[in-house]
Amino acid sequence: MKLSKRGEYGMMALCHLAERYGEGLSHIRSIAAAQEIPPKFLESILLHLKRAGFVTSRRGNDGGYALALPPDEVLLGNVIRALDGPLAPIASGDELRIIAQRNERQPGLYAVLMDVHAAVSGILDQTSLADVLRRNATAREAGPSRE
Repeated sequence: MKLSKRGEYGMMALCHLAERYGEGLSHIRSIAAAQEIPPKFLESILLHLKRAGFVTSRRGNDGGYALALPPDEVLLGNVIRALDGPLAPIASGDELRIIAQRNERQPGLYAVLMDVHAAVSGILDQTSLADVLRRNATAREAGPSRE
């Protein structure tokens, strides 16, 4: 699975808002600066996330964005599908099954691809923004990686 810049920046912005959940609205300029996201691109992404129901917003000097749901209710799979479409590296699970039925020469290949789709979907559909925040905290406590 490849995550687009739109998907990556959208997830980063949502994590930023999740860290501030319940603290009010965040200005788009502060999100963009903190996450190093181009502000105009972020504006487009946040509008899309608003239409999808992940964020709320208010206009004006005291306006900004906030998560529409608690961080533990926002699943990564739903966000990525909203921003980037299907999670599968080649096609959706249903599309892979149809392709496999039409091409009987390599059924094992399509079975593996369906397994990959199921594994990716399973992880992302069970991981919330709250889980990501916990992993962030653990990684920060561990310090920089030494490779």
